[in-house]
Amino acid sequence: MDKGVQSLTFEELSILNERKEEIKHDHNAYLDGHPELKTLLSSFMSAVLIEKPSDVLGFAKDHFDALKPIKISQHPYPMRFLGEVDGVAYNFVTADEFESHVQSNAFLEFAYVHGNGYGTSVRAVEEVQTQEKICILDIDIQGVQQVKKSSSKMKFLFIAPPSMSDLEKRLRGRGTEAEEKVTLRLANAKAEMDFAAQGHFDKVLVNNDLDEAFAELEETMAEWYPQFRFK
Repeated sequence: MDKGVQSLTFEELSILNERKEEIKHDHNAYLDGHPELKTLLSSFMSAVLIEKPSDVLGFAKDHFDALKPIKISQHPYPMRFLGEVDGVAYNFVTADEFESHVQSNAFLEFAYVHGNGYGTSVRAVEEVQTQEKICILDIDIQGVQQVKKSSSKMKFLFIAPPSMSDLEKRLRGRGTEAEEKVTLRLANAKAEMDFAAQGHFDKVLVNNDLDEAFAELEETMAEWYPQFRFK
């Protein structure tokens, strides 16, 4: 144990632990209020593991420059105050502009989450493809259904847990979410797995062992896109 911590009184240690719990709660609350962060990080990590760039910082810049979904923001300044910068992780538009994009079929897929609209523009995907890169979309089953209705030629991959019981153990083992949220996530996962079982995906990858799952992912990507090198 650190000497500085050892010198604290019992009361001071209690205050320190309480403060740690407050910070942890604040961080979790912020992440729960911004589900787009998990999507962004998941998308970036998937791209890093697939391409294994030597210059990670440069790769990160190119990645986030190329993939910019559009988000509703009628109040851009408060959103920027929270760290969401226009043109970095998102392109901000007004609600009217977003609806105009919806009506003109400018989105490959879109959804409304917590009062905000999120969409992946057809133009953004085409820009990635013109750079001879693989455009990876981290989307839910509603997004999959929308993309399947488009004329875009894409492969669909579903990453599944070994079983619902394993997923429940993982979620509860984290100890970061309230019971009602765990129950909701399990219900959503059950619906997604049922959807995947109906043959809507080109590949269902079971994430039982991370190394084995990743090796299988590399093999699948190499089969789908032989013009790219994945190892």
